[in-house]
Parts: sequence; C-alpha cells; structure tokens
Amino acid sequence: MSARGTRPLVRALGAALPVLLLFAAGSVPAGCASPQVRAREDVRPDGAWIATPAGRAVVLRRTDTGLPVRTLSGGHEAPVLAVHFNQSGDRLVSGDAAGRIVVWNPEDGTVRGTLPGHHGAVRQFAARAKVPDLASASDDGTVKLWDLAAAREVRTLTGHEGPVYGLAFAPDGRVLASASGDRTVRLWGVETGTELRTLPGFSAPVRAVDFDGGGVRLAAGSDDGEIKVWDPRSAAELQSMKGAKGPVLDLFLSRDGRWVLATQTFRDPSSKEMTSPISIWNADSGELEVADYVFEAAVAPPDWPFRAVFRDVARRATHQGR
Repeated sequence: MSARGTRPLVRALGAALPVLLLFAAGSVPAGCASPQVRAREDVRPDGAWIATPAGRAVVLRRTDTGLPVRTLSGGHEAPVLAVHFNQSGDRLVSGDAAGRIVVWNPEDGTVRGTLPGHHGAVRQFAARAKVPDLASASDDGTVKLWDLAAAREVRTLTGHEGPVYGLAFAPDGRVLASASGDRTVRLWGVETGTELRTLPGFSAPVRAVDFDGGGVRLAAGSDDGEIKVWDPRSAAELQSMKGAKGPVLDLFLSRDGRWVLATQTFRDPSSKEMTSPISIWNADSGELEVADYVFEAAVAPPDWPFRAVFRDVARRATHQGR
C-alpha cells in the first residue's frame, strides 16, 4: 500500500503530516475522458522520509519539515512514475515510463542494482517481508515478482489483457491483488504465480485495489467512479458503490474493513476547476458518509468519529500500522 497525495493535506491536517501521501491527485485535462495518473510517492516505514518522483530523479524529503534530504539521480533516462520503500526501509525502488526499475540505497543515494524485464511504463509497486519481496505493475500487462536483495526476477504473472495500474499484497503476503485496464481485478498465489481467481464486473479500467487488515475484504475502484468490495476468499461481491464522482484514482480499506477511503477527480460544477476530494464510504451499507474529508474535518468537532477512521487508514497507507 503506497501513500500518495497532495500538499494541501499538510495545511489541513497539521500534525498528521504523513497523510499528505495518502492519495494521488490525478487530473483530467479538458476534453480527455480518462485520468492522467500522477507519479506515486511513498513514505519510508519509519515515517521519517517521503520519496517523490521528480522528472528522471527521485527527491527524498523529511516528512516533519518538508526539507530535502538528497536527490537520487543518474539511474533513469525516462520520467519516474512510481517509487516504493521495502519493508525495512533500507532500499528504495523507482520505476520509469520506459519500464526500467532502479534499486537505491536511500541513505547514501547510490544505485544498488537494476531490475530489467518490463516493456512498458512501471505504474506501481507493492512490498512484503519474504522473498519475493517486491511486486511491480506495468503497462505491458504483466506483474513481476522480485528478489530485491539479489536484484533477480522470481517470476512473471501474466493474464491481464491491459495495463496493470494497482497492486496490493494481502496482510499475510500469500496473495497479491492486481487492478488493470482490462476492467478486472485478479488474485495471484505469490509462492506459485498461479492465478487464483478473476473478479470481474467493472465497466471501466480499474486503477486501485486494497485489502483490509485481516485479508477478509478487498476493495477496488474504477474510472467510471464505481467502488466494489469482495470477500477475496470466495470471490463473493459484498457491496457495489456507484455514487462516486469521477474516476477513482486510489482507495484504502480501514483495518477492520468497515470503511473505504477513496479519492476521485472531477470538475467542480461551481468553480469549474478540477478537484480530488477524499471520500469515506460505509463498506457494509454502501452509503457515502463523508463527501470531502479535508473540508468536513476543518469544521467538524474534535470528537468527530471519522478522524479516527482517517488516522487508521493513514497509518496503514504509510506502512506504520499494517
């Protein structure tokens, strides 16, 4: 689960600084029907640094002050689209628009290796503790599993018929979920590379997917604003929420699986500007509970219950409470 987001969250939430990385604020240029997904940031597991793609480089900044730590450069010849720390935080991977993955030592900025093999843009990573400890998603329609320390490909997962945009490991690391432009979510056995099941039902590309803290619920969101919740063990669809405005660019489930936090981008009818609010959905009832968290949190009382929901998801999204 990667934490991706926008600077306005820093001003709105103050001390909850790491949540600035929660959501990717994509934009839809005038006349375009599909979202242009921004590069994905990530927070180191100890919460100290944020890694941000910056052209063909990666910038590391302190999360408490925003001040730069160092710039990782010289490894890419194409724009970097996604970054991710491993679970121990001693390695950072970056993937670019040409399919190249670079492994960095974030402490000194040196390149520790490259992971060749993708033939399309690298869109997202996911990490777990056990080898294969890294997964990468690409526009070439594949998911690759890697041994990060050895800079070695373990296996390639094939089956999607479109770009792969989103990834999430189940909490026990044994199952990997992938979200694709082919309008499906697929579940894979990590140790064998076997496709366990396909979760269809979307009518638009799927960009985001996440497990709850117990691995008993899985949520995904698509470009037409639909959010679905499944039991990944049986592939039973538990809920379908169709009221989201605009493409769902990212989403997260709360630890207990009761809440879905999603961000979608759309043109505000009053201001005519693009906006990317964070919404909170009840995964049991399918009801939209909070339409714009940042706006509503600014005026809600201190004991507003959705503050706790947001903090729970923020910790999980920044690897601090998985």
